[in-house]
Amino acid sequence: MALQERSDLILTFAKVLFANGQATDQTVSAAERLGRRFGLRAMIIPRWGEIELQADVEDSRLSRQVAANPTGVDMDRVASTMRAIENIEAGRLGACPDSRGGDV
Repeated sequence: MALQERSDLILTFAKVLFANGQATDQTVSAAERLGRRFGLRAMIIPRWGEIELQADVEDSRLSRQVAANPTGVDMDRVASTMRAIENIEAGRLGACPDSRGGDV
């Protein structure tokens, strides 16, 4: 999976957490851990109304923003998203091929 695709996936997870009531610091931490799992150095910058992701790997760098308004609370969605992140980190859920050709 290319840098942009990995970044978009991380940003999507962060948006779901941020928009559904997860604490900001926990959203940032989960997204950055997911980035490490995908082989990226990812930094999440949350602002009211948007989330920015700055990601880099080797000589490539990418910055992306997505609209995200933390206007509702859906802790079931937050819990499911956090479980998915934990499963990806543990290798129980594949999300993208790594640089060695296996599933991450």
